[in-house]
Amino acid sequence: MQLVNNEDLTAQFLRQLFIRLNDAKVDYCVLRNYEDLPEKIGNDIDLWVNKNQQDRFKQVLVDTMNNLGWDLIAYFFKLRAIGSGDYFIKKEDPSLTILHLDLCFYHWKGLAFFDENAPLNKTVKTEKGFYVPLPGVEASILLLKSLIYSGHVQEKYKKRIIDFSNKDPDSFLLSIQKPFGCQTAKSILDLAKRGDWHKLEKKTTLLRWQLIVRSLCNDSLDQIKIWCIYFYDQVKKYFFHNRGIFIVLLGPDGSGKSTISSELIKSEVRRLFQNKLAYHGHFPFLPRLKKIMPFIKHKHHQQQHHEIGYYAYPFHPLRAMVYPLYYGINYFIGHIMIWLEKARGGLVIFDRYFYDYYIQRQYDKCPRWFLGIISRLVPLPDLIICLDNEPEKIFERKHELSVEEIERQLNACRALTKNMKNTIIVNTAESLELSVNKIQKKILSIFIMRQKRS
Repeated sequence: MQLVNNEDLTAQFLRQLFIRLNDAKVDYCVLRNYEDLPEKIGNDIDLWVNKNQQDRFKQVLVDTMNNLGWDLIAYFFKLRAIGSGDYFIKKEDPSLTILHLDLCFYHWKGLAFFDENAPLNKTVKTEKGFYVPLPGVEASILLLKSLIYSGHVQEKYKKRIIDFSNKDPDSFLLSIQKPFGCQTAKSILDLAKRGDWHKLEKKTTLLRWQLIVRSLCNDSLDQIKIWCIYFYDQVKKYFFHNRGIFIVLLGPDGSGKSTISSELIKSEVRRLFQNKLAYHGHFPFLPRLKKIMPFIKHKHHQQQHHEIGYYAYPFHPLRAMVYPLYYGINYFIGHIMIWLEKARGGLVIFDRYFYDYYIQRQYDKCPRWFLGIISRLVPLPDLIICLDNEPEKIFERKHELSVEEIERQLNACRALTKNMKNTIIVNTAESLELSVNKIQKKILSIFIMRQKRS
């Protein structure tokens, strides 16, 4: 099975990587969720690497990739001042395998919430040959990351925090004394050992303020420098750094848009994205037109109604212009959401989009120049996937359209996408796996091209 192949390849790579890091005497450790490594991984692998050995780590990573036939997809920084970032690498033989290495230096808005120079240099080597933090250090990481970022402790880590803070209280204290002070560190440890989550969560705001004050007191110049770099990185991330992707699926009803959308979200490329969002037709900003204008009804009652639906006859020209104009405003507002999601590393998929107005028969009387103006104002997809097949095959899947109408819409899709950038045609007569693999390869090529440009 493909899953087994992926796990074997990943395990082989991680074993080699850990061996090479050990031989190169790189100070590193796997911070959490390491129990099943290297045989099984979750969404990513959280690594700490001594910030003075970043270049050595990168060289070992590159050498391991070259030796085993892996390639870099992308690298995204988090905080350049300390080398925090995400590596995405891949291997495509015999099937696509993607591995996400997350170099973590736990900071909140540029503020270190544990002392990386103390206990993280005292790691423990597991029986499988890689290093992990001392129990108390791991407990402090699991607890403080949840509290500082979200204000609550994740349920799945509560038992581990209690066990490890009781097992190794000295390392727990040592890791958080500098950012929070001795008195507060002892208070946090005492509550963690008892599992008093309610009191810990109530202290979140106070802990954040203490973190700010003590960071400035400990080394004000260095902290101000890190804040400047953090601010610069955030501006670059949200305004210039494009780490997500916006995909549109185009094709007649029954061509497999919803199926492809669902499979992409579950596919191997999902590891590239923090968020996965799928939409059908419109952004969720403006209300449906039929709710605010219920008097708009189609005269041919035998046809089923959709906002971008399938009718045997074209709308009146005025009505054919109202729909794209109204929903065009909705799409225009969607620029904000697309911009933010792509900056955060999100995957956004539409299995219907504004381009449907070009191919649906009921909008035949809408002037093409009118659609052209609006289309310049809506978010431009990074990838348009035109789903193709024999009209008869599509009709077998769904009977809402006649074979003739399906063929007409397929021709309209081909004509529309002929001169558009970042468009691929996927023939869904092939197996679902082959169709999804073709799309995955195109997505990877987009990321690799971005990486080369950057």
